[in-house]
Parts: sequence; C-alpha cells; structure tokens
Amino acid sequence: MVYCCMSCLTAFFYTEGMQGISLLTGTVIYAVSLAADRIWSLYDPIIGGWFPEWGGVILTGIFGMLLWRKLTEGYRMRLIYEEQSRQMELRLLMQKEHYEKLTDAWKRQAVQDMTSDSISVLLPFCWNRNIMKN
Repeated sequence: MVYCCMSCLTAFFYTEGMQGISLLTGTVIYAVSLAADRIWSLYDPIIGGWFPEWGGVILTGIFGMLLWRKLTEGYRMRLIYEEQSRQMELRLLMQKEHYEKLTDAWKRQAVQDMTSDSISVLLPFCWNRNIMKN
C-alpha cells in the first residue's frame, strides 16, 4: 500500500502535459490493481488473470507508449535539424559566392579608379618634365 501511495504521489507531481497525465493514469491503474489484489485475496481467476498482472500489463503499455512518443519526437526533431542545417549551409554558400563577386567587382573598380587617377595625376607631371627637358 505504501508503494501504491508513493507511486501515485510521484506520478501526480510529474505532470508535464499529456505525458504526466498518462503516467499518472497508468500508476493509478497499477495501484488500484494492487489494492484489489489485497482486498479480494481469495479471488481465483478462471478467465483472465490476476489483478497485478493486468495492472502491470497496462502500466507497461503506457510506458511503451510514452517511450514510443519520445522516440518519434526525437526522430522528428532530428529531421527538422538536418533540414535546417542543410538550408543554413546553402545560405552560407550563397553568401560566400555573393561576397566573392562583390570583392572582385570592388577590386576591379579600385584598379580601374587607380589607373585613371594615376594617369590624370601623372599626366601633368610628365608634361611638365618633358617641357623642362626641351
């Protein structure tokens, strides 16, 4: 009886949405089956089984359901993460290509500006030099 009460209290305080309610339900069913086994101790099942057997089967089924739900949730989260990381890699690759195009254009423009500026700056200097030599 002490185990029944402690497991019910533990399940009651471990309520996280449907998982906690399912766990509470399974624990209560198992506790009731143990209590029924003590109350009707002379019950001899002809068809079916003993109370703790059925309570254990139900509790095991609920644990299996909870584990299956966690497993599928983890699988779904892994698939979502893989898709997000693939999308992020594609975005990063696209940004790298765009950055390379921008730097190439910037370098070409800088070289073009430098050559046009150097010619316009050096042209008067060269002319003055040629005039002085003549």
